[in-house]
Order: sequence, then structure tokens, then C-alpha cells
Amino acid sequence: MEKFTPYVYLAARVLLSILFITAGYSKLGAIGYMQSYMESGGVPGILIYPTIALELLGGIAILVGFQTRIIALALAAFSIVSGLLFHLVPADQ
Repeated sequence: MEKFTPYVYLAARVLLSILFITAGYSKLGAIGYMQSYMESGGVPGILIYPTIALELLGGIAILVGFQTRIIALALAAFSIVSGLLFHLVPADQ
């Protein structure tokens, strides 16, 4: 079973990177809308540019294996913060 471990890690990196690269790429096509959406959540709209950079460059870094643990922690923190700010609706249980 240990001979499959490198392939499992590679598959996990590819799947994780696809998630963030596609999210960043989709934000590029709708920057104005995403800025308004961020502002409606109380976040300055100018932060759309670092968000896109983090998602695209972080996804690419995960894909190629560059600083994987550090980038993964940064993307995890980003995911938690964005989940709490934009996707948590306590009234909708």
C-alpha cells in the first residue's frame, strides 16, 4: 500500500489546486460583481485583487509542489475567513 502514497499525494494536490485555480479564474471574469459582493459583506472591494492572486498563485504553487505546506495553510486560513464572512448564515438552519 505504501507504493501508492506518492500517487495519492499527487492526486490530492491536483484536486486541491483545481479548486482554487478555477475559483480565482472565475473571479477574473467578474471583478466588478465580486467587488460589490465583497463590499456587501463588509470587506473593502479592493481586496478582490489579493484574493484573486492568492487563489490563482496559491493553486499553482500547490499544483507544482512549491512551498506546499505554507501555501496550504494560507489557503486554509483564507477559506475559513471567507466561509465565516460570506457563507455563514446563522438564521438559515
